[in-house]
Amino acid sequence: TPLPPLIYLNMKLKNSILGGGLFILLIVFLTDPADYAEAVFAGLKIWASSLLPAMLPFMFISRLILDYGDLTFILRPAEKLLSSVFGVNKAFALPYVSGLLSGYPSAALLAGELCRKNIVPAFQLEKFLSFSLTVSPVFALASLPLLCRLPNNIALIVFFSDLAGCALCGALFNIFASKRSPSSSPSPQISSDTYIPPKSIGNILSECIQSCLMVGGFVAVFFMFIQMISRLGLPQFFIVILSGLIEMTSGCIAASSFFGMNILPVVITFFVSFGGVCVNLQCFAFVSQYGVKFPRLLFLKFLNALSATAVCSILLLLLNRFS
Repeated sequence: TPLPPLIYLNMKLKNSILGGGLFILLIVFLTDPADYAEAVFAGLKIWASSLLPAMLPFMFISRLILDYGDLTFILRPAEKLLSSVFGVNKAFALPYVSGLLSGYPSAALLAGELCRKNIVPAFQLEKFLSFSLTVSPVFALASLPLLCRLPNNIALIVFFSDLAGCALCGALFNIFASKRSPSSSPSPQISSDTYIPPKSIGNILSECIQSCLMVGGFVAVFFMFIQMISRLGLPQFFIVILSGLIEMTSGCIAASSFFGMNILPVVITFFVSFGGVCVNLQCFAFVSQYGVKFPRLLFLKFLNALSATAVCSILLLLLNRFS
């Protein structure tokens, strides 16, 4: 069926703008390919040394639990929290706990897999993502003190602020969205005609490897984008902010060399809670086929970042007052 003329022109205009922008990026890359290739390699080194060793085994074990295991006896407190506070299906408990333990993007990966297996309704996915995409405790408590000169107690405040900000957004999202969302039972209902059998262990490992490679590709390419931005001649403040909005890790490193310790924890909290376009694209890749829109996901993460920043500011004020 041919598209209406107005919709067709709209799509044509968007595609032309996107194609032109990508062509410009290609030309910029060719102006100094050695420098930009070095930036790509730097991104790959961070991925290989910091992300891959923890991400692959954790992702693989979580997928095995999802397909073959039953942790109801362990996940019951999380199930009650999800159904009562956040208003989502209790089967989201495993992705939620996995996200808390390993950070981006494992919650999105496992939630998308639950949707694929018809265990949870796809319309609840956006509500789940409004509070479940959090920074890894390893990154917050181990990497941030090393990369950004943060004292351990301040890194703990950053981590807690991210969790609290996301939880606050999820609870509020449940209150305001419940009237507009279809009602559903908190318990998963799997019928014989929709049940999908588990995949083989080899297939699960292969999919986890592909997911990790995709994450590495995103990190490498966005490191290159940040290198391009650094050559635009913008004031350093704007380069730092753009770096954090685009790629979380490089933004935190740039912020640590620009901001003083009085404001640095707040800035880093915003960056890690927002996640950057790079991390959000990784999460979006696992849930895009279930009706989640990328602009909407960015907006939800922006609200997470604002809430986390407010929590961090309050905690820092209390720390300064009583220390």
